[in-house]
Amino acid sequence: MTNPLFEKPDSYYYEPTNEELYVCHLWQAITGGHHSPHTASEFEEVARLTHELIREHSEEFELVSLNKKVIELLINDEEPEILKD
Repeated sequence: MTNPLFEKPDSYYYEPTNEELYVCHLWQAITGGHHSPHTASEFEEVARLTHELIREHSEEFELVSLNKKVIELLINDEEPEILKD
């Protein structure tokens, strides 16, 4: 028998993956271009996440697939999943 106090509720905090964060920050950097200081910090985070993804997956990790996700979001006028309510 499980104690309901220890079960995860439906609204349990979800920790986004580095891949999801990369897509989100790159999308924000591209779509928020009129806020220069903010855009610079977004690109810095994209660079940090790039190094983290390569460290996690090896130097053969291709960012192309993540960049394609960002392009797809831009074309479809959508935002990354982790920014949606």
